[in-house]
Amino acid sequence: MKITGITATLFRDSLLGPARGCLVELTADAGLCGIAIASPWARPAVLALGKDLLLGEDPRSMVAFWQSAGQLMTSHGDAALGHARAALDVAIWDLKAKAQSEPLWKALGGGRPRANAYLACPYGDDGFTARLARVSGSFGMRGGKLSVGTDPELNRQRLDSLRRALEPHTHEPQLMIDAGGRWRPKDAIRHIRALESEFDLTWVQGVSECGDFLGSRRVSDSIRAAVCAGAGLSTLNAFLPWFHHQAANVIEIDMHHFGVTGAMQLADAAFGYELPVTLTAVSGNIHVHLAAVMPSFMSMEVIPPELGDGPVTSDVRFESGWGLAGDTPGTGLTFNRTFPGNATLEPAKDMQAT
Repeated sequence: MKITGITATLFRDSLLGPARGCLVELTADAGLCGIAIASPWARPAVLALGKDLLLGEDPRSMVAFWQSAGQLMTSHGDAALGHARAALDVAIWDLKAKAQSEPLWKALGGGRPRANAYLACPYGDDGFTARLARVSGSFGMRGGKLSVGTDPELNRQRLDSLRRALEPHTHEPQLMIDAGGRWRPKDAIRHIRALESEFDLTWVQGVSECGDFLGSRRVSDSIRAAVCAGAGLSTLNAFLPWFHHQAANVIEIDMHHFGVTGAMQLADAAFGYELPVTLTAVSGNIHVHLAAVMPSFMSMEVIPPELGDGPVTSDVRFESGWGLAGDTPGTGLTFNRTFPGNATLEPAKDMQAT
């Protein structure tokens, strides 16, 4: 089997606003197509990287692609290459699993995944309480991550609303907060200790600037909750100081940076330090497939199941707060080209093998 074409199509969803995604498609001579969703700004890098490293190659050699693309990233230092590599890696795995007529979780060697799911509540989202209560009621969500700011009383009120929305479905709501790097470590300790006097926090995130692993260690040593780190870190090497200095208690992995191959490598590294991992939300909630094979998997952030993801859907379903993958070959991700309001912003540039 050989990759014969690469297409990257920008799309938008009129229900959710302006340009918001890039559909990546890898076609093979076996009549199959692997797909993934990339960031719109990474589209040129997707096409360039795919042309240089994938056209005419066997998609089953995904580790070789990952390593070759990593060498290019080291040479050029282009952030778009990292996103492009991750998206192409997901598409390659989708293609490989489809070639085997298996869902991704089975192609990875796992049993059917049953992944603990939680919802993220953005900062400044006034409607999050009603939406969370609605989603939690429909799908039994037991956990939520709240983005917090610098107003202690507002943080307390919103966290209380989050807890009350989850309590009907569990005696122990999983409450997480994300400070987004807005606090200095000293302020983070003060704010978190105040919240811990009233709430049992599962973990806290963004308690220091992205590269401040020593500040994160200081916070971790001063609070009861675990400290989660990983947002903004896009290479395995970037995590090494956090591992060595024991600056994080939970490792967050973003498939937009690591794809499938890199996410598995990072999870293995975290396991070596006896650290659990959590996964950032991705289109179609396809990261549930990785829960089946990741050591020390803890939880996954999900896109609200009631909304789906516009033209992007999958066969992942939610029951009693658990994400469950289906049996559709590949990732189960599908793209509806006739979705109302969906439109191609630019003609896709299709590259063919020569």
